[in-house]
Amino acid sequence: MGIFDFFTKEVDRPKDARGKQAAVIGKPINSRESNGGAMQVFHPRSFDDVQKIIETLKANKPAIVYLNTLKKDDAQRALDMLSGAIFALDGGVMPIEKDIYIFTLDGVTLRK
Repeated sequence: MGIFDFFTKEVDRPKDARGKQAAVIGKPINSRESNGGAMQVFHPRSFDDVQKIIETLKANKPAIVYLNTLKKDDAQRALDMLSGAIFALDGGVMPIEKDIYIFTLDGVTLRK
């Protein structure tokens, strides 16, 4: 398994009462419970704001991060740091648009 294979990691989803698979996006289904599950949106102004985003991810809240407000080098550095954090949390990341990313928790599958 390569270091970036976690972006496309498949998880077993439970079946509902009718035998259909549960929704792809929603409440995490693995070991951690969501803390409200509300999607957090961040527009970091400096690399220092990345710590707040990581704390949100550690609190089991998914995040959308707009890196287009940062200088190119700082945006790449922030993406590297956030990718490492979400990997450690067994989550996933997917680009939505140029410089806009969604970071999800363990148990949430992202598909294009």
